[in-house]
Amino acid sequence: MEIKISVVIPVYNASKYIIETLASVKAQAFENYEIIIVNDCSTDDSIIKAEEFFAVNIEINFSLLHNVNNKGVSFSRNRGVDISKGKYVIFLDSDDLFSENCLVDRYNFLEKNSDYVGCCSLAETFFDKKEGERKLFSGAAINLKYDILTYQIGVITCPSNYLFRKYFLLEKNIYFNEKLSSSADRFYLLEIDKYGKIGFIENSPFYYRIHDQSMSHNLTVSLLKDNELFKKEVLKKFNLESKLKRHFLFKVNYILGGGYFKLKNYSTCAKFVIRSFLYFPFLFFNQPVK
Repeated sequence: MEIKISVVIPVYNASKYIIETLASVKAQAFENYEIIIVNDCSTDDSIIKAEEFFAVNIEINFSLLHNVNNKGVSFSRNRGVDISKGKYVIFLDSDDLFSENCLVDRYNFLEKNSDYVGCCSLAETFFDKKEGERKLFSGAAINLKYDILTYQIGVITCPSNYLFRKYFLLEKNIYFNEKLSSSADRFYLLEIDKYGKIGFIENSPFYYRIHDQSMSHNLTVSLLKDNELFKKEVLKKFNLESKLKRHFLFKVNYILGGGYFKLKNYSTCAKFVIRSFLYFPFLFFNQPVK
């Protein structure tokens, strides 16, 4: 039987979450899928737990790949796509969860809407250690380029949310940029937006886990450097209209300045804050104080 959806899960030291994540795939109302786990040189027992899960759930079609060296999440996602057999592909982070209708609703949307190359829905955040802080975010879709480049509040770009037509990804040679880490998902969506539309559907969320080891949850120099590289890659790859380019450069420099301020690197902070002001003085003076 032809596989309809490939679920690609990069794994690096996800022992605490991997079983819950795999169980959320098994609990789907949609049954025709495969799971591809790409082990990025985990040093904990993540893979042992995954193998034990599949040994019990023998009905699940799965593949397990091992990277020779730690290559990062972008490399792992790309490797998973290359061996996938599904008509559609979705990239599930090893600590995120699907709601019960996550796959079936996305699948039905793309089957009925041939003019869309992918689709997403809502993301509901949840915390490991705290209660009462769940929030809903929208996947970037209708105004994708603007929402991503102006860093709109309430928009999330996590790949766990998006189902894509595999033939489209291969035809347009769209892969995750392996130079990038936390910003790779934003860059990936911008590349897709060059060639096709992403649809938005209601009431089919995925659950985005926030914990102490979340890449985007911890402010580090590496995270800021990744965003600097994202800026350079965007300017090199995309021909942005003048006003959007100014807005993007204002916003990304403003965010970088704020990040370096929090890390008490005041000289670097000043450099980015000045750049931010020069690109869009009006917006600079109208930014909310955080």
